[in-house]
Amino acid sequence: MSRRPLALTKSLLVALFLTVAGCGAESESEYGPDTCTGGDNMSSPRLARGLETDAAGAFVTIEWDPGTGRGAALPASYYHEVTLARAGTRLGDGTVPDHQFVAEVNATGDRQIVVRLTGLDALWNAGTDAGASDGDAGVTPPRRVALLLHFPDRAKHIDCTHPGMNDDYYLTVTLTFSAPSQLEKSTFEQRVSVGAV
Repeated sequence: MSRRPLALTKSLLVALFLTVAGCGAESESEYGPDTCTGGDNMSSPRLARGLETDAAGAFVTIEWDPGTGRGAALPASYYHEVTLARAGTRLGDGTVPDHQFVAEVNATGDRQIVVRLTGLDALWNAGTDAGASDGDAGVTPPRRVALLLHFPDRAKHIDCTHPGMNDDYYLTVTLTFSAPSQLEKSTFEQRVSVGAV
């Protein structure tokens, strides 16, 4: 028996092992690899200066550091496609976003998005919102406004592939007000919804 086929078989096994071991950064499904969804679109999303006002009204400016994993490769043009999530899209906890308080959303520069707000006085006129509780009599509970920003599929902006339909990337922005025009805190949460296969 010749040693040549055995050596060839060992070489093929080593090559196969190295190929499989090198794919650890990708997600694999029965439909093919996903080289797009790894990592966050943003690192440390935050408000630049809290609640601001100008002649057009109230607004917040969201800024962030470069993303992680595949999100680190996203160009500035990707973020210029930001929109409010489509009607019917829910927050991660299943609640409906408070988009009635948003006049417009625009990317205004590298790693900067301005969200223009409207009708915030209605939070106090109505007496409650989805995030408020009644609490003690005479004490005004904080009012929360939860917004859901949508970003498109990454495959149109970076060199990556994934099976199925377009993926959707979301940033939930929760603004907590202690009084009209007084922003107490803000929180941010990122998530991805992979497209149907």
